[in-house]
Amino acid sequence: MNRRKWVIVILLSFVLLLGLGVVLLNVYSVARARAALTPFDTHFDSSLPGRTIAENGLNADFFTSASERPRKVVIILGGSEGGKHWSTNRDHIQKLLDRGYCVLVLAYFHAPGLPEYLREIPLEYFEKAFQWLAKQKEVVADDYAVFGHSRGGELALLLASRFPQIKAVIALVPSSVVFPSSPQGLFDVLAGQHSPWTYQRQALPFVPWPVSLHNAPSMLTYRQTGMFKQALQNRSAVASAIIPVENIKGPILCISATQDEVWPSTMMCSQIVSRLDEKGFSFFHDHIRHDQTHGWCGLETCWPKVVKFLDEHFK
Repeated sequence: MNRRKWVIVILLSFVLLLGLGVVLLNVYSVARARAALTPFDTHFDSSLPGRTIAENGLNADFFTSASERPRKVVIILGGSEGGKHWSTNRDHIQKLLDRGYCVLVLAYFHAPGLPEYLREIPLEYFEKAFQWLAKQKEVVADDYAVFGHSRGGELALLLASRFPQIKAVIALVPSSVVFPSSPQGLFDVLAGQHSPWTYQRQALPFVPWPVSLHNAPSMLTYRQTGMFKQALQNRSAVASAIIPVENIKGPILCISATQDEVWPSTMMCSQIVSRLDEKGFSFFHDHIRHDQTHGWCGLETCWPKVVKFLDEHFK
């Protein structure tokens, strides 16, 4: 075999190996993304006074203690794990019930009857939840607090900026802008980025991730703080996708993690509070920093601050 044919064989072999590597990387990243979406939407502790709601397209767990009068509701929104993870946090929910609140743990993807992935979720879905709550005899209608964790924190701020039924917000390690949906594998990264939210069938603007070979591992492993910081340098995109928190009709508590490995929650919470101050926001607002990582919400450290905020500014 002459030299030219050897070169062709070597090049073809390299291309085939590269292609196989890309396919295997995509399979791995898809499997990792699916593993991160552990469904917690089927059971909650039977000692909690709750019932599952599966009507009008909703998938939620509603918890309430016996009372002769309607109570205010705390709506809990999970993050990128999907489903109803917070329904498994028995002690967190019980503390809210003990303080006289009803609790609605609301799934919005990765649960029966809902989209599988966090992609182009219609905000009208949450309006349905508000409407359902308003019809319940146990509930004070159209006077809701929303607690959101991570992506749920982004969502809580976004919903409160648009819907006046929300009168208080607790955002745990949230973002200050809308970011794109998490990719479902390498091929999904290459196919383009998508908004996680829509309203009136229009995708909401988002701050795109800077796609590069350097950022590829971050996009697929969920250790993305540096990548998000880089994305926030895109000033024009930030201006379009920033959450107008000054439109919220009530108090706001932001809680960040100074060791956040997923995104820069401390920096973004500081941006939220600075925007509120600059806009002359008249309601109470605060930013609490904890020396913790992204997935943390301690029952003895973080949660008492959540309950205290609700008692002082919402109850």
